[in-house]
Amino acid sequence: MRLSFKFNLDFSHKQLNIVNELSWHLSKLHNIVNYEIKNKETLKPIYTKIENNFKSNWHCDLLHSHNRQQLFRQLAGDWKSYFTSLKDYEKNPGKYKNKPGPPGFKNMNKNPAEIIFTKAAIRKRENKILLSLSKEIKTKYQVDSLKFQLPPAVESLIKLKHLQQIRIKYDKLSQRWYLLVISKVEPDKDIDSDNIMAVASPRWGDAGSTTRILKEEAVDLGLNNLATLTFKDNKHSYIINGKTIKSKNSYFNKELSRLQSVRMKQTGSEHFKDSKKIRYLRIKRRNYITNYLHKASYKIIKIALENEVSKIITPGPLFKLREDGPGMTVFDLAFGDIKDIKQKMKYNKSFVQIPIQRLTDLIEYKAKLAGIKVIKVNESYTSGCTKALDLKYAM
Repeated sequence: MRLSFKFNLDFSHKQLNIVNELSWHLSKLHNIVNYEIKNKETLKPIYTKIENNFKSNWHCDLLHSHNRQQLFRQLAGDWKSYFTSLKDYEKNPGKYKNKPGPPGFKNMNKNPAEIIFTKAAIRKRENKILLSLSKEIKTKYQVDSLKFQLPPAVESLIKLKHLQQIRIKYDKLSQRWYLLVISKVEPDKDIDSDNIMAVASPRWGDAGSTTRILKEEAVDLGLNNLATLTFKDNKHSYIINGKTIKSKNSYFNKELSRLQSVRMKQTGSEHFKDSKKIRYLRIKRRNYITNYLHKASYKIIKIALENEVSKIITPGPLFKLREDGPGMTVFDLAFGDIKDIKQKMKYNKSFVQIPIQRLTDLIEYKAKLAGIKVIKVNESYTSGCTKALDLKYAM
């Protein structure tokens, strides 16, 4: 199992110049290869063929071999995913908003290429991480390698022998480069127990129904109560509070709306750009929500371990909305996904900015680390009104 640790670094001026130049060459190389694949039928998007055709390009002279190879592997994977999506689109067009498009091009101002360093290019010396560079870059900037000091918290969690990759990526919101450290982790042994815990939104009705009709003002969608926890072998149940994160999100929205209104009057609609204060609030909101969901998922796993839970039931397919007469909305189970709810609900802003599906993903990976099996079932069998004993599909 692989885990990633994201953290921001204070790059020196020289380090920032090196990172920008590497990303520029990778972006240009990506665009050249992508253009050739799109316009030449003879060039197949297969890694070995891309490597043989473009490894002599002048951009590759300023890139280390692992940077170039990872770029080609990533591009070949993107094209493979595109062809797979096209086949699926022909069979299930309802799953997509539009027809899938081919991989796009990179832009240094909007989406610059990430820089990937593999395990063979990573070394550790005197509590510093060293990333290999090409001879041309070393000579140009008079450096031996890119050196970074890992924060003590990250250094205590990972060991060099477990490192798989280090990626340098660009965050469009904060307009800064950051490091993504990917390491291999061995999960704990599976827990030997018959106890089961169900995680669900507590306001989604009775189990077993295929449709349900709700008045618009009664729909909660797991925002006020983020999740309910019920167990097979005991009568205790828990509710994870969602009002705090919902209230905080509402504050950020109001403050952003006020600042945008002021900024609009200052610059006009044609020249409007986010001010530093607006960008700061957006970053603060994102970090707050991410932190809250991590703490909520940690609490859920902690409760599961205290109750010796061996399996966790989480929501699988969600609901698809359709109109059924004036003032009535019907939820069809086992079809569609969360996007349909986001588009049509009056809670759109809260739902989009509080990623409920992200909470499910966090629970899943943390449960696997703790040796707890995760089973995704239809949402109709994970309601807070349902006894976990009735979840026969999890046995």
